[in-house]
Amino acid sequence: MERARRALLAGGAEVLEVADLCGLAARCDPMLKTLAESPSLPIVACYPRAVRWLFHRGGAPLDERARITNARALAPDEVEATIGRVNGSPVGEPVRVFGEPDGWTPWFPVIDYDRCTSCRQCESFCLFGTFTVTADDQVEVSNPAGCKTNCPACARICPSGAIIFPKYQGSPINGDEITDETAFQETVQVNVQKILGDDIYAALAERKRKRKQRLLRQGAVEKAETERQKWLDAEASAQAAHRGEQPAD
Repeated sequence: MERARRALLAGGAEVLEVADLCGLAARCDPMLKTLAESPSLPIVACYPRAVRWLFHRGGAPLDERARITNARALAPDEVEATIGRVNGSPVGEPVRVFGEPDGWTPWFPVIDYDRCTSCRQCESFCLFGTFTVTADDQVEVSNPAGCKTNCPACARICPSGAIIFPKYQGSPINGDEITDETAFQETVQVNVQKILGDDIYAALAERKRKRKQRLLRQGAVEKAETERQKWLDAEASAQAAHRGEQPAD
């Protein structure tokens, strides 16, 4: 990627360099929509399927104007050659967007809705509340920050191969195309057996129960912390009043 970056800058092209495309997608950053609406959009990133569904997750679906170069699958020379074919004329200095403001390293799934069948298996399986089901019965990643970092387990058991973790290394979870459906289904069956055992429905029901308990405990902790802060604020106000001070805003 560094050689590709140098090749872009050496050519004088305007470069929008983002620290983490996943982070922009998680925040639904308006920049994604601006990029998606560009007259021409060459993108140097990872697997095209992952990039397209990251933009979709960010509320900025890509169309045929986007030309995605997968820097993971090409040698540096090939990336440079591809960049040379898609670059326009020099238009100025590079623009850079640096890291995430809250320090979060985005790790979360995106859903390939061309493959998703809304079976809800991912929603039942996840212990961290990453997925929810919309009113029109579509599974969505509503809580990306809740996902357990470096855990791709939901993608391993997705029967349709619809779950992508762009930062994962292995195919097809990383967004690589599924070219052998039979081999893919055999792999999923092995994964399901290892992870969920013989009684899939019972295992998913148990995981769903554990998730509810976990979220209830989390909610109780948050409520207790809120009540504690209210008490501290009230105590501080009472002490200030006793000293004849004006309460803080």
